[in-house]
Amino acid sequence: MDNDLTDLNIEWIKALCKDRVFSIIHNTYQPQEGKTFRLAPNKETVLAELWDWAKQISSLPFENQKSASLICHLRKDVLWIKEYYGKSDPVEKAHDFSNVEEAWKAVDLVAYTSTLKIGVSCTNPNFEQAFCLFNSYIETNARTNQMLFRMRCIKDYICHIEQRSSNVPITEKGLFRWLLNAKRECLPQELQNREIFPDINSIIWNKKVPTIHLWVAYMLEKFRSHRLFGWRMVDFLRNAGMVISFIELIPKPKDNMISLFQTVKVSSSIIKAEEISDISNARILDHEIAEVLKNKPKKTLEKMRSLDRHHIVECYEIPPESLTEEFISKYGNYNHMKWSRAYRQLRDAGINNETA
Repeated sequence: MDNDLTDLNIEWIKALCKDRVFSIIHNTYQPQEGKTFRLAPNKETVLAELWDWAKQISSLPFENQKSASLICHLRKDVLWIKEYYGKSDPVEKAHDFSNVEEAWKAVDLVAYTSTLKIGVSCTNPNFEQAFCLFNSYIETNARTNQMLFRMRCIKDYICHIEQRSSNVPITEKGLFRWLLNAKRECLPQELQNREIFPDINSIIWNKKVPTIHLWVAYMLEKFRSHRLFGWRMVDFLRNAGMVISFIELIPKPKDNMISLFQTVKVSSSIIKAEEISDISNARILDHEIAEVLKNKPKKTLEKMRSLDRHHIVECYEIPPESLTEEFISKYGNYNHMKWSRAYRQLRDAGINNETA
């Protein structure tokens, strides 16, 4: 569980305050100056106080909300918590993580950052339950993926997902700029420079685009659809029998919302009008419409290849029937075509071949 408690995960904390006995894997940061640390009598008190604190914080304006780390000192007769962070004793960390069965045999709660040996606690039979809280649009690193994979051995696993971070608000204008960058990254260099973009569905399904997570977060928040994209990690966890829950955001008042169509009209000057319409009118009302869009015909590789051949023919001013595979492999790269266009511009300007 993260140490940043916001209004998005209050209900999740409240659900944990029932009469249940459990252990917690607490992902916390290094203790910071000005934060309070004290003893708690038991796990139930810890959760109850977290819930009360979260209610108070959520009632404050956003600029006045603060995060808190709750770390209890080690004391065997109350709640035994072991904490590790960046500047912890390296000898102690090395000893404990080399033999977690012995080091944690009586531990109620383990707190450590993801920069440490994440995943070792997932195979410790002393932990009956695990709780993972992360943002949907932040791509998890390799160690986190390893941890989630190994957590299949834990009977009761709850993965709670924030649809967006309250600390990093996403504006429609900013999102559209990210989307344009993502579209460029999907294309060969030649098409990137010509500012020609593929259809919107190819953006959603392209997992190699780093900024695609921002688009996915937007789709979740805007349309409440979980079937429009293939979120591999969530699908994997669900197929492994784990409980996946989503935090629904409170809808904003419609009077204060600026439509994506208005934002696109202001922000865009390089993509076609029909593309603007496709993006701004993609109003997904339910799962059925989402499924229709998901199965919408996409540009095939053959169509993209035909587009490449068209630009080669246009660049070298040759008839399409004379375009061979050998010619494409030899002169179809970006540098050759860039030089050819520059040469033609000089020629058309009246400069002789020697100067060119």
